[in-house]
Amino acid sequence: MNLYAVVVDASYPYQAGTGKYITTLKVIDQNCCTKGDEVSNKFRHALVIVYAKRLEDCPIVRKVGDILRVHRANTREHKGTRQFHVNAMA
Repeated sequence: MNLYAVVVDASYPYQAGTGKYITTLKVIDQNCCTKGDEVSNKFRHALVIVYAKRLEDCPIVRKVGDILRVHRANTREHKGTRQFHVNAMA
C-alpha cells in the first residue's frame, strides 16, 4: 500500500530503551482520513511511526505541509486512529 499524505505534526526522532530510534508523524490524507463531526470541524488523522537503527535513517520534517510517501508499512488501528508502522532498520 502506498500512502501520500500531508504532515500536520511531527516529533523529533528519539532513542527508545531498546537502542532504536522512533519518529512519530501525524498526517492527513484524503483516502484514510475524513473530516470530523460538524461540531468540532476537525480532521481525523493517521499516525506514521518509523523505527530505525540510526538517527540518519529517520525522516526529519522541515515544516508542516511537507508531503510524505509511505510504502511497505504495516497498518494497524489503535483507539480509532489508523497507524502505519514503518521498519527502516533493514
